[in-house]
Amino acid sequence: MKPRMDKWDRWVCVICEYVYNPCVGDPTHGVESGTSFKDLPKNWVCPGCGADKEFARNVMNLILMTKHDGNADDINLTLDSRLIADIDLAILGKPAAEFDKYEQAIRKEYAHLPEDLYARERIRLLRDFLKRGIYQTIFFISRYDLKARENLERAIQRLRSKQ
Repeated sequence: MKPRMDKWDRWVCVICEYVYNPCVGDPTHGVESGTSFKDLPKNWVCPGCGADKEFARNVMNLILMTKHDGNADDINLTLDSRLIADIDLAILGKPAAEFDKYEQAIRKEYAHLPEDLYARERIRLLRDFLKRGIYQTIFFISRYDLKARENLERAIQRLRSKQ
């Protein structure tokens, strides 16, 4: 995973949002101006929170797992990253009333979208989950997958009626 860089090639810590600017360097750690992020010493740590580059990279990877963009088949994923993704989607396998409240909250979050556009895109997302699989760990598959599939199918039917 690439470091989180902004458009000015500054590194942004995913933990504390400290910004490392190569134009400034890190004088407190003896890093001269003009030193790119990739050229920082191996023992460099974020001045804002003390995280080393590897720790920050791992945190970023865990955060990115909640995008649920289909990278779950990557054999390099850790159990931690699979669990983070599954925990994030646990609501999909909850009882219908709890899931329905969640769906209402999602609709409120996207209230700026016209109903037909929201329904079309939400159906696409939910179908994608059904097609590629919802959960990645045995624990979540065994406990939540069946109910999640029922909830997603029901949500798709409800959304179809609004198109």
